[in-house]
Amino acid sequence: PQLEKCRCLSDGCETMTVSKTGFCSKHGAGRTCSFQGEGGCLKPARKGFKFCFAHGGKTFCRVKGCQKGAQGKTERCISHGGGRRCRVSGCVKSAQGATLLCKSHGGGRRCEYGNCKSSAEGNTSYCITHGGGKRCKSRECKRGARGNSDLCIAHGGGRRCQSSGCSKGAQGSTLFCIAHGGGRRCTIEGCDKVMKTNGLCFSHGGGKRCIIADCVKGSQGKTGLCNAHMRESLVGNQAKAQIQKRRKLR
Repeated sequence: PQLEKCRCLSDGCETMTVSKTGFCSKHGAGRTCSFQGEGGCLKPARKGFKFCFAHGGKTFCRVKGCQKGAQGKTERCISHGGGRRCRVSGCVKSAQGATLLCKSHGGGRRCEYGNCKSSAEGNTSYCITHGGGKRCKSRECKRGARGNSDLCIAHGGGRRCQSSGCSKGAQGSTLFCIAHGGGRRCTIEGCDKVMKTNGLCFSHGGGKRCIIADCVKGSQGKTGLCNAHMRESLVGNQAKAQIQKRRKLR
């Protein structure tokens, strides 16, 4: 008899399944990964393999020296051009999830915090800014962990600059920190400064500006003010505090 589709029996799971066990593939239906290491693995084995994707149930990328799994029907991993690509003209990034776009162009899951439009990280429902993804394991640090490490960039996580003697974090898809030429650069011909926004460095119009009318200086952090107006604001607040304090003493 044909099995009826029902909701997975695992607590909190909303996935519909037709498994004899009553569970979806994520929670144990079908063949599970044969990995025998510490704790084992409960992920479903991939079709034609005894293991899940993470433990070797994959066809390896055809690029020499690459140990990553080939994506979909292609013979290459995502880093070497495999899998589905973003449909936005000129974009070569990988399409995310069931969407046809990369993260930068709105593909994949979005952060569920308020009106945030950033992409959700890892298995969480939030972006890094709002607490999603892996967090740094360093004591009292709330930043997001980078790459395959358990630490943020400030505490040694992520890729490091390849310049001899440098321990700073490598920027973007480059192998170097900003000081040694890494990261994206301004698109204005002859300019090698670091790009802020819209392909431009700060000197050529990139980056956020001070919110004070007619001020074209760069804003600092989340204040929305340049250094000069931030100092004025602090002095003004201190003066107000002193006036209020004197009034209370009268």
